[in-house]
Amino acid sequence: MTIVWAGLAVGAVYAIVALTMNLPLAQSGVFNIAQGQILVLGLYLSYAGLVTFDLPWPVVIVGSALICGAFALVEDFVAIRPLVGDENHGTLVTTIGALTIIQGVILVVWGPDPIGLEFFGGTEPFSLLGGRLVPVDLVVIILAIVLGLTLQVVSSRTRWGLSGRAATEDADAAKVRGINVPLLRVGSLTLAGAIAGAAAVVIAAKLSIANEAGLHLMIYGFVALIIGGVGSFGGSLVAGLAVGLVDSLSARYLGSQYSSVLIFAILMTVLLVKPSGVFGRASARLV
Repeated sequence: MTIVWAGLAVGAVYAIVALTMNLPLAQSGVFNIAQGQILVLGLYLSYAGLVTFDLPWPVVIVGSALICGAFALVEDFVAIRPLVGDENHGTLVTTIGALTIIQGVILVVWGPDPIGLEFFGGTEPFSLLGGRLVPVDLVVIILAIVLGLTLQVVSSRTRWGLSGRAATEDADAAKVRGINVPLLRVGSLTLAGAIAGAAAVVIAAKLSIANEAGLHLMIYGFVALIIGGVGSFGGSLVAGLAVGLVDSLSARYLGSQYSSVLIFAILMTVLLVKPSGVFGRASARLV
């Protein structure tokens, strides 16, 4: 059971990345490749706040959320807004540029060496349901579940969420109906950045804080997003946890060299059987 808890904890991180990627996709059809790197920025901000400046963790959560949200807002105005509606999907290229810029900022401010951070809620292992885990594992799992369920309810039960679905399916028709599509895009991107920044304060104690982690998080978060289905936050949650479990169990019983192969084999199988993802809406599209 210990290996299951470890897999769920890693999967919860992938789920959080997938959820924050899914948010602007579900609300405006924009895929932000830099989302994983924004979370990594939050990891470094968490270290700076908790260790360098010795601030209380609630203050660090708010500060990291505000700064990461601001980065996402600037990214929208510089890298996304000018190319929205481009049939060549130019935003895929410009958000890669944003990812590279964030990497450069991190390199200049914190340097190239990975750093570690202890969980502010304690580090003593404990037993639960026949397995051993540390407090940060349980907290990050609960965080992912609460975030996934909250976003699923908001997307399907609120006017804001339903407006996003309409804008994603047909932006022109949504504008005719009075929906502010640009505001949906800006709001969802900024909110995704802020959520990533806030969650990073917990995730920082789970991962090694390294600049290169953004690419890994983006890839596995994207895999979880596609398997779960664009527009389905519950799908992103379930798929993220599943990817973490497969990663952990396959590394334990087959060898770490096979875990990525198995995960991408599952991804290809899902795409062949149900291209929209297990829980996805077939009408969702990129703009």
